[in-house]
Amino acid sequence: MTLRATFITCSAIVLSVASLNAVAQEAAGSDMAVLRNTVVNLLDAMVKQGLISKESAEKLVAEAQSKANAEAVAQASSAAAGPGDVRVTYVPRVVQDEITAQVKQDVQAAVVADVKKAAVEEGWGVPAALPSWVRNARWSGDIRVRGEYTAFADGNQPFTYLDFQAINDAGGIGRAGSDAFLNTTEDQNRYQLKLNFGAQFDLDDNALASVRFGTGNQTNPVTRNQALGDFNRTFPLLLEEAYLRLGTSPDARNHQVQFWAGRTPNPMQSTELVWDNDVRFNGFTLQYAWNNPKVTGEARQARGFFATAGAYPVQEIELSQDDKWLLASQLGYEFDVLPELRLSLAAGYYDYLNIEGQRNDAATDGLLDYTAPDSLQKGNTLFDIRNDTDPDTNLFALAADYNLVDISAVAAWTLQPDLVLEMAGNYVTNVGYDEGDVLNRTGVFVAEEADAYRLEFRLGNPEIARPLAWRAFVAYHYAERDSLLDAFTDSDIHRGGTDAEGYIIGGELGLTDNTWARLRYLSADEIDGPPLGIDVFQLDLNGRF
Repeated sequence: MTLRATFITCSAIVLSVASLNAVAQEAAGSDMAVLRNTVVNLLDAMVKQGLISKESAEKLVAEAQSKANAEAVAQASSAAAGPGDVRVTYVPRVVQDEITAQVKQDVQAAVVADVKKAAVEEGWGVPAALPSWVRNARWSGDIRVRGEYTAFADGNQPFTYLDFQAINDAGGIGRAGSDAFLNTTEDQNRYQLKLNFGAQFDLDDNALASVRFGTGNQTNPVTRNQALGDFNRTFPLLLEEAYLRLGTSPDARNHQVQFWAGRTPNPMQSTELVWDNDVRFNGFTLQYAWNNPKVTGEARQARGFFATAGAYPVQEIELSQDDKWLLASQLGYEFDVLPELRLSLAAGYYDYLNIEGQRNDAATDGLLDYTAPDSLQKGNTLFDIRNDTDPDTNLFALAADYNLVDISAVAAWTLQPDLVLEMAGNYVTNVGYDEGDVLNRTGVFVAEEADAYRLEFRLGNPEIARPLAWRAFVAYHYAERDSLLDAFTDSDIHRGGTDAEGYIIGGELGLTDNTWARLRYLSADEIDGPPLGIDVFQLDLNGRF
């Protein structure tokens, strides 16, 4: 039975009972058999139309008869007038109508409320044939509209930094033309849209599937923004996440184990120093926590000892065994220093396999072009691997190996029930950088610059998506040239990449339930190379659903 039919049934019964109550008051001296037959015929018609079952109708008649007998006994016991009682032998018609209308209104409102509550709790109108994992789907989404202004420092010089992504896409510096150089002097206004939505499905007590779609760029792993600069162009909708997660019982208090397979969110404890927030991990992850942080009926408890290990294909190579992979691992410990102060310390290691470029032999005709990366921002040491006789063709690849040691700390200090100070820090060094190997690949000596760190502080309300909630933040960012893969690091400060140092300040303010605004100022300069100062102002309007 659908929710609409069920509601009509209950409403009909309520109105019938209320009407019969009024009729009974008027027909107290008439033939009660006629009234009883009317009720029976009405219920019989409802049974034939499928509005209620035969058993339900019989139950209604039995309950009504029982209630009537009880009321008759009660009236008989109170029929005798006591001292001081006044018996009213006649009630005017207008008073009867008012009483009937008021009782009908009160009873109907109460029953309708009960019907609605039961419909929500019992899932009326939802076919019982649907499996539980469909009924239990948890949908969510978010949307962001951004206005951004980029100001370049007066000391910047034009045509000083190559846009290696544009050059590789075009097939060479000559073929890229004016797009071969990054903009370093002309200030810009940009307006962008970002949208994500999806659902999680409980396949079983210990199995979950997640699917999420969003706007984005198929060739850029660090942005889901779409420019609001072309009125006639529609935006692509891409598969943002798709994974299965299997694990031990969610009610287990200790030794929580989870296995992730597919395209997943970042499973590591980190800041945007190493991984931009839009980066997703394609592959397989195994996570362990001494304490289950999601025990039913309790506030999130500290994980205690935790460990994460993963294997992620970065680039599959046809007709070659030299696929590019990321092997990642992290060990950490999360604990409560004080009841109001939680601290998490972690050490991670990221090993990129087959990531460095290889120069083509003149006779191989581009057989080693696959060693060039699919994605670049700016900052890393690169060299031309094309090695042909055409001066207009170029293909740039990474000159160094990247094996990153990552030390991170995250703390949350609850100063008041609605005021939290959050702190996070990262230090990263690329132990895979070898000056001799770089010299052999490129023919040029490049001194090692392989350290990076970032500090972040946030103070304010723990939940921003409510009116007048607020949060202020500040961060300092420092990333030397080959400390990180520039393809995956923060895409906003210094307009993305490495070889940058600077700071971020800003704040967030809740506007209504589930909407808030964020203002950020990001200022950074180059560490090594020609002057390149970039200031970025961002104003975001965010919503979630």
